[in-house]
Amino acid sequence: MRIVLSLVFLLTGISVLEAQEGTPILTHYNFGREIENQSWAICQDEDRVMLFANRKGILSFDGGEEPLPLEIPVIPFSIKLNPYDHRVYIGGENDYGYIEKNKMGSYRYESMSGDSVELGLITKIIFNDSLVWFYSERTLSCQNIKTNKLRLRLYAGSGNPFTGMFITPKNTYINVSNKGLYRLESDTLCPVPTG
Repeated sequence: MRIVLSLVFLLTGISVLEAQEGTPILTHYNFGREIENQSWAICQDEDRVMLFANRKGILSFDGGEEPLPLEIPVIPFSIKLNPYDHRVYIGGENDYGYIEKNKMGSYRYESMSGDSVELGLITKIIFNDSLVWFYSERTLSCQNIKTNKLRLRLYAGSGNPFTGMFITPKNTYINVSNKGLYRLESDTLCPVPTG
């Protein structure tokens, strides 16, 4: 009986619904030739400005003004907002860092990777409390968010690149090609027996 009453009530409600009249407001922006149209990563900063990582740098767009390009010294491939410190972190080829807004509202890039040139292509950024991990097939770099100092850097062995990484509340796991799953213990990779 309840099912029948529910069905009758639902059908009665649908019959009195009306659609909105008119068309939605759409705005088209002409980005011009100086802006790349292919983006590799997208994120939104704490001010709800959209940030697009592409071959020419970072494109910021607030939905109202013309898109503004931010040229940085690295081609960005990954970009992610940290919910802990509200910075936007960027990973590129052999370099990683973050962008922040100054008092004038424009962004500036700050590299964190140092002089290392063999980092590889940073394709993943993972946050864990006071740490940020920058992942590539060649290296895993762990930076302290509060001090901006390198805490740990692991290098993949020759012919055995890193193929994945995930963090649980208790452990950090890294998958190594042709070797299996490893757990990070005291800054050392230890194989997981069933990995």
